[in-house]
Amino acid sequence: MADRAMTFKQAVNHAIRTGLVPDGERRPFQTPTFHMGPGHSGLIDKALRESGELEDQEAARKLAMRK
Repeated sequence: MADRAMTFKQAVNHAIRTGLVPDGERRPFQTPTFHMGPGHSGLIDKALRESGELEDQEAARKLAMRK
């Protein structure tokens, strides 16, 4: 750290950003995507709706317990 004239925080951030890959070999991270086929968007919408309802029920239950 002293030879580069940087703080500990700067050194940690640099190490995290650099990782184990040298500067010349870095490539941008890409998340793989997959086509789910027709009809799956409705399935995701239903799952999200159900999840929201369960969260609402749990919040209502917790509020009722405080009384």
